[in-house]
Amino acid sequence: MLSPISQFLGIYRVSAEVFFPVIVRGVWTFWRGSFFSARMHIKAERLFSLSILSGILAGIATFILLAYLSQLVVPLSFFAVFPVYGAIIVSVWLLIAVASMYAAHVAILYLPIVECNSRKMRIDLSLFNVATYLYALHHSEPNLYAVIASLAKHAPYYGEAAHELRQVVFDCEMTSSDLYVALLRLSETTPSDKFRFFLTGLSSSYKTMGTATDYLRMKVEELRNELRISQKVYLNTLGVIAEMYITIFVAGPLFIIIVVMVMGMISSANPLILAVIIYVMLPFGTAIFLLMLDIISEIHEDKSEKLHAMASIQEPEHFPSIPLVMPTESESLMFAKLAENDKKIKYRSFVSSPVAHMKLHPELVLLFSIPCALIVIGVLYFLFVSVPLTPWTFIDWVTATEDIVMAGALVVLIPFAVFYAIKSRNARRVEEAIPDFADQMASAVRHNMTLGQAVGLIATEGKSNILGEINLIRRDVYWGALITDAIQRFSDTVRLGSIDRMTILISQAEHFTNRLSEVLQIIAEDAKSMVTMKTERRGDMLLYVMVVYLAFFVFVFVQSILVVMFLPMMVQGGDGMSIVGGMTGGGGISLDMYDRLIYHSVVIHGFCSGLVAGMMGEGSVLAGVKHSCIMMAIAMIVFVTLKFFFMS
Repeated sequence: MLSPISQFLGIYRVSAEVFFPVIVRGVWTFWRGSFFSARMHIKAERLFSLSILSGILAGIATFILLAYLSQLVVPLSFFAVFPVYGAIIVSVWLLIAVASMYAAHVAILYLPIVECNSRKMRIDLSLFNVATYLYALHHSEPNLYAVIASLAKHAPYYGEAAHELRQVVFDCEMTSSDLYVALLRLSETTPSDKFRFFLTGLSSSYKTMGTATDYLRMKVEELRNELRISQKVYLNTLGVIAEMYITIFVAGPLFIIIVVMVMGMISSANPLILAVIIYVMLPFGTAIFLLMLDIISEIHEDKSEKLHAMASIQEPEHFPSIPLVMPTESESLMFAKLAENDKKIKYRSFVSSPVAHMKLHPELVLLFSIPCALIVIGVLYFLFVSVPLTPWTFIDWVTATEDIVMAGALVVLIPFAVFYAIKSRNARRVEEAIPDFADQMASAVRHNMTLGQAVGLIATEGKSNILGEINLIRRDVYWGALITDAIQRFSDTVRLGSIDRMTILISQAEHFTNRLSEVLQIIAEDAKSMVTMKTERRGDMLLYVMVVYLAFFVFVFVQSILVVMFLPMMVQGGDGMSIVGGMTGGGGISLDMYDRLIYHSVVIHGFCSGLVAGMMGEGSVLAGVKHSCIMMAIAMIVFVTLKFFFMS
């Protein structure tokens, strides 16, 4: 028996095919393919019922909203006096409600297509890591299915392409399909064309030759070259975006500020336009700009590396057909005590060595910097501010307190920026040392040493930038830990996706084969190429950071000229200047108001430019906090100096 929704879905499709057979069949085929490729863990009939329910609710809500808004403009008595016009208005309401109902219905049905496109992008970005894993292990293990199964177990560390390969394992284990058939079946449903060609070539090579080592070696080199090309495209795109930033967020605000001030010399000037630009458009425009940069970086960069820490805490998948076993009351109490003890251990560890934890988690420094900032603001306000906060002295109060608030903001941001920079520097140091470390281990293992002996040799006689971490691995092995467990502890401490993948490869290589030196050599070559690409990328992106700094210095210089020369000349230019009427006896705006607006524009521009510099230079908004602190400090120093020497 089919459910009512399934029956309605069939009637809906068949009736539509009667009137539009070619279009509906094409759309239905495309939607069904997107639905399978999206892997949304929801049945088609449930999604269809959700779309119908959403459409009905949207239509009813739209009709009620239109009726409510219309009665605010047109009284209900109008419909009684003019029933024809009332019927026309109600008909318009119904048409709009039906349109909104259909739009909501289509929007829900469009979700699989959106998810399919998103998965396609993520699969393409993670395909290189997957191909490297398959090549490294299949190079020494002839059983390709065992390699794919091991990759599926560690899918969170290898991105969406590894998640896609879990379907192959499911087909082979649950339906007893052959590996060749399972790979072809996945190639038919995957949303990525690049992954489809990869699977087709992989299955053909494995079936005809019994091994896919040569094919995987070729694909790894091909994908590495594609990564280099993608990086060049990304850097060229950043160049265009840097030019857009200078035009929109430097030249644009400067032009508007100067125009508003010049117009104030001719007629009455309202600083509301400047206030809207400075306090609303500049921050929100920067937020949109950062979002655009993040979207572009996601297209050209695999983000699974930054989400590796979530892999160990993911919730298990829930299958509706398999009931969950709930713990008993005693088990729940035991689990609660264990969780409470874990929290106590974390608190004690943090209290015993807070600096070490802050280096790993820079956001923890806010627990100390925010109270310190509040104390600094309170002390400075009590010592230096004597202006009361009233409507008549608001501008004077803002002038007296703004530097204090700025100092408090820097007290909050500077420690976070310092610890985040330390974390980034340590991560970069470890990443750059991994190729030599893996190369040295490969050389030692090639001469019949075990992994533990190789690590001990490197720790005592080798030269590396991570000798401290290598000594910790050697210490764990000395006290009886397995070498894979010791490297895993090192990986958990560093928290880098590349280190996690290296650890997984080493542990799986020990499990599959004794040709460990070849796997380590592949790891070293892959790490060396990735470090080279990242170094080139940092060098090119440094130019764009310099462009942002140069644009900020130009902004500060022009605003300083306006404050020091332009506004005083307007005061001295004659009576009746409406823009400075508050100082010349007219009814205009005080000169101090424009001084404050210009000062705030420079500070806000410095904060926003710092975030943009971090996003363009290191691909992270948090990395831009240090640039924001530098630019805000420069703005404060410049304007305090101008106030002391030229405006006193």
